[in-house]
This record gives sequence, structure tokens and C-alpha cells, in this order.
Amino acid sequence: MEAKVTIALPAYTRAQTFLRRATECTPGQDWGNLETIVSDNCSTDYTAEAAKSYSHKRLRSVRQAHNIGANNNFNVCESEAAGSRIRMIRSLREWM
Repeated sequence: MEAKVTIALPAYTRAQTFLRRATECTPGQDWGNLETIVSDNCSTDYTAEAAKSYSHKRLRSVRQAHNIGANNNFNVCESEAAGSRIRMIRSLREWM
């Protein structure tokens, strides 16, 4: 059985810049046991709504009730991950 892989996207106000492109790459991956998590750090734009609008079974999102800081948001991604392997994608970079 192949290992479960988690792609984790810690996000803050990234609805217009990187979120769509990052979440659209997941359904096209051929690794069968894959999930994507978006952890919205109480964004002031529509990041949370955008993350929930992407409808594919391998994506889920969580939203922080208040801004917990970047490092803590990374930790949330890690604790939410079901995969034995995690790839954290920071919003400042694109991963291909």
C-alpha cells in the first residue's frame, strides 16, 4: 500500500494570489493516497470562502478563529495531516 501524502497549505490572505493554483494541482496528481489541507489563519480577505469553494474529495480546509501566527499555523497543518509524509507549501513559493 502506498504511503499517504499530505500537501499542507498554511494561508493568510492568499485567495487572489496562490490559493487557487495550489489547490487545483491536487486533483491532477496521480498519487492515489493524497490529501490537501488549507489552514486559513483568520484571513481578512475571502481565503476561507475560496478554500471551501474548491470541491474535490482530497481537499479540506480549517479556519483559525483568530490569527495564531505563521509558525502556529504551520503546526496546525501538521497536526491536521493524516499523511505519514507532509509537504508544506508556503504561500510565497509555488511548488511544481
